[in-house]
Amino acid sequence: MTAPAELEADSLAHSQTDSHSHTRGPTRSHTRSRWSAGLPAVCLGWVWARLCIAAGFATAHLMVDRLDTPRGSEQIQQGLFTWDGAFYRGLAQQWYSRPALGSLGGVSGAVSGAVSGASGEEARFFPVYPALARTLGPILGGHADWALIAISNIAAFLGAWVLWKLASEVLDGREVREVRGAHGAALSSGADPLGIANRSAVLVAIFPAAFVLAFAYSEGLALLVVAGALLALQRRNFVFAGLLALIAAAIRPVGGLLLVPIAVELLRARPRPAWWNWVVGLGGPVAGLGLALLWIQRSTGDLLLPLRLQRQIRGGFQDPVTRVLEPIGELFRGNFRDVYNLGFMILFLLLFLYMLLAYTGFGAQRGIARLPSSWIAYAGVSLLLLLSSQVTDSLGRYGLLVLPFVVALASWSNRRWRYVVVGIACTAGLIWLTSEALLGRLVP
Repeated sequence: MTAPAELEADSLAHSQTDSHSHTRGPTRSHTRSRWSAGLPAVCLGWVWARLCIAAGFATAHLMVDRLDTPRGSEQIQQGLFTWDGAFYRGLAQQWYSRPALGSLGGVSGAVSGAVSGASGEEARFFPVYPALARTLGPILGGHADWALIAISNIAAFLGAWVLWKLASEVLDGREVREVRGAHGAALSSGADPLGIANRSAVLVAIFPAAFVLAFAYSEGLALLVVAGALLALQRRNFVFAGLLALIAAAIRPVGGLLLVPIAVELLRARPRPAWWNWVVGLGGPVAGLGLALLWIQRSTGDLLLPLRLQRQIRGGFQDPVTRVLEPIGELFRGNFRDVYNLGFMILFLLLFLYMLLAYTGFGAQRGIARLPSSWIAYAGVSLLLLLSSQVTDSLGRYGLLVLPFVVALASWSNRRWRYVVVGIACTAGLIWLTSEALLGRLVP
């Protein structure tokens, strides 16, 4: 075949591929280019966040003798292994222990148990993250604790990258694969899919509670798996979404909430998915929770111990309305203990309202992205659960993993002044909350 003929055939092949891209998706080369297009934003957010966290460490060292620190310099000395990181380090090095009678003693007992060694309190932490660190520890000279930090930071980078791809596919009409109904437009007029995807990748890294993505916390790994599950769901791969949801639920119990968007998309899909999609898609999150409990039970001898420990830490049910109003009343009485949690409550409530208004068509003339109904259901159920606990510590990092909130914030920041305001607020918040956690004044 002559060179001109080869070029003509190649051109025809590409033309045919493009004509069917709405059913078969992007070509392999197009996929590679799309993935690579997200790297600048992902790198910017990842590096920016770690500079902010370093500044937070410096701030904590400067303020340790100037502020009231309930635990002195204990958290600063633990560094990246502070708070929950101490438990994960214990699990990575010693695994679970059978709790001694009377050893479980609430938050104070949890902190002292993390410092002194295994006490049974570590059973409230699910096993995938520390097990992965134990597996990779020999590669790092037997330092499973180093593996925790490496996993957290690398997974945070990859998770932001997958989130970028997820946002770009959901909001870019050329790559959306769902069958559209009356409210099926993925993007309202005037919104910028690439801009929202870029901002999502940056904001998930510099969100004020995102310092845990650099610490020995499971959030980095969970971010990667949750984003991957939502991307698989967007591509109508219900089996892969269910398997990733299984892993997410075995990393953190709240990963089981991926059941919500999977169920919504299964119900909306036309034609109806085959039976195995339903079994794996809906069974994955439930199986992940069950397998994690069984895994822990092998060491502790108590299947429901993790759930009891979580209830002991979080307290019982409290209706969301009074839970939100309670810290507002405390502010007027001069009690600022819940001020950070209140800020996150208000932010997530506003973002959820923003998603609802956009979905109903209110923002059609304002360039507001309309997110999928499954995302709104996922965010709503997650928010209801987060606001239904008597103790709302760590609310910021829990909400961070509900990725529709991040994409909604990126969508709202569609004007330069808004993005500047959000960027400055997130930068200052990330530095300050990092220092507050290290000073023991914030439970991350």
